Amino acid sequence: MNIEVFSDSIRARSAILHFSGWPDAGGLVERTINELKTALSCKKAAVWGLDHYWRIDAYRPHVQVRNGQIKSLEWPEFAFFECSRPSGEPFMIGSGPEPASFWGAFSVELLRQLKAWGCHEVFLLGSMLDEVLHDETIVSCIVQDERGWNMAVEAGCELTDYEGPAAIHSAVMQAAESEGVRCLSLWAHLPFYLNEPSELVAAHFLRTVGRMLGFKPNVSHLVAAWKERRARIESSIEENGELSQTLEAMKQRKREPWPEHRPAAKIVRMEEYLRRRHDHAPHLEPEDDEGEEAQEMNKLTPEQESIFNYTIDHFKEVSRQNRFPENNIIDHDESRCAVCHPELVPIEPFVIYLEVVTQAVKMRRPSVDDDFVEMMNSDLAAMGEETRVSRESLLAGEEEAVEAWKEWARDALATGLGLLSIHGPEKRAFDLDDAEDEGMGELIESKIGEVMAAQKKNSL
Repeated sequence: MNIEVFSDSIRARSAILHFSGWPDAGGLVERTINELKTALSCKKAAVWGLDHYWRIDAYRPHVQVRNGQIKSLEWPEFAFFECSRPSGEPFMIGSGPEPASFWGAFSVELLRQLKAWGCHEVFLLGSMLDEVLHDETIVSCIVQDERGWNMAVEAGCELTDYEGPAAIHSAVMQAAESEGVRCLSLWAHLPFYLNEPSELVAAHFLRTVGRMLGFKPNVSHLVAAWKERRARIESSIEENGELSQTLEAMKQRKREPWPEHRPAAKIVRMEEYLRRRHDHAPHLEPEDDEGEEAQEMNKLTPEQESIFNYTIDHFKEVSRQNRFPENNIIDHDESRCAVCHPELVPIEPFVIYLEVVTQAVKMRRPSVDDDFVEMMNSDLAAMGEETRVSRESLLAGEEEAVEAWKEWARDALATGLGLLSIHGPEKRAFDLDDAEDEGMGELIESKIGEVMAAQKKNSL
């Protein structure tokens, strides 16, 4: 292996890999990698010359000529960067062109080098053009095993169904399995009709990668940029009658039910998902005045209210049985399920999903008992936090205990939304961070407060 190493102490348990070219539609992955390098402490650790894995007709070296003289000639290479999570735990970023030949040998060499540095977990990042709308955020995933499936669902990813031309990702994943390295391939889906960047997808992809690595990246600058770009995009669509018709047809296809049920997903325990941490601080007690959700509920006809209540009751029972992770295969009346068919009630789908998950969490964890306290302390220890809670500190409202409680409640709702994404023909995947950016912050905070208030009331 033709590799130049700049550090004698390279150690990392996990790595992110990026390949330019075909697997990086719209340059989205490169942007994600650059955002990570900017946000985290990263330094170049090694360079791998790709002499044996490129063809001159596929990738030409870059030359710089000044005043008739060659100043530099850049050959294709794969660069490795040492980075640190906010927790201090190191990881690696590998970036370079997709090799033009000998994918099998390349993949084995790459993985063995990563293993020599202590890496046993690899995340492959890719992006593709797809039949998605510009306000959709979809990340699909290819996994190897049950733990990878758990990570994908927790992060809100969709499991991929695909048949067609392969990227280098497939060869790396195949080699990873034989080399004993856990490997996940994450793909961001971009609207095929846009010839410009999508900060919305970039922000969502960056958040997804952050969840995989255990930190929360700052994407506020991307969200702000998207708000400006979105207005221009939608104005252009309105002026293009043919494109407007095409997008309306896409929306109609997305609303049509699937011809058959999806295969059952793997079964996992809900507790395995209650791990993610976020920095939000809602009020402990829910507000008494009516919010937008209550106003929407008041607009329901008796039949619509019956459908909504049936939906809530169904998922509460699923949660009571601790079968929420497999909720897509539990028998129920799909024709009266507002998750399967959100169009049955005049409520935004996100609001429906959030209410279902809120009631399910309240059913699953109704009070502050010994099991709940033990679970919270286990979560805190796993996150490397020094804070520990007791039943007494939680019910007394001690500041550190309440903050930990709020984080747990938010994680529980986020996890529930991820698990609920496997239900129904449309496989809707909602993300709390994305929803907050779209103006749902107050509703989310109220639901966190509702969960905590119910648990407290049942414990007094």
